[in-house]
Amino acid sequence: MIVWEPNDVIAGWMGGKIGVRFSRPFVTVASVDQNGKIECAALFNAMTDFDVECSVVVDGRATVELLKACREYVEGQLKRPRITFRTRASNIRAHNALKKLGADQEGRLREYFGDEDALIYGLILRDCKYGIDTQRA
Repeated sequence: MIVWEPNDVIAGWMGGKIGVRFSRPFVTVASVDQNGKIECAALFNAMTDFDVECSVVVDGRATVELLKACREYVEGQLKRPRITFRTRASNIRAHNALKKLGADQEGRLREYFGDEDALIYGLILRDCKYGIDTQRA
């Protein structure tokens, strides 16, 4: 199940996993299993005219459905053509999910998380492999 809203519980879960504290304003998108456990989540917390920044945390399995929900939110509601994702350099599951979606690795922020670098992925929505209407990943 996909849950998205400005949710402090999801933001706190994400922050605890990656060692940061998120401040409002933000919007969270999470994939939650049948028992209510968060499997992976994304948090949007910075926006310009052409881009919105997103942090990604994967604890169970990365779901393309979550990333499709992110795209739907950015393209459909925010009307932005691009998403910039930040994720820990060691978070291989998130990297693989972002690549499946069609994001390209664009850079590295050294010591962004204090103890670890962040990798930056950019997704131009017109290049996204999964459209809002896509039924299966």
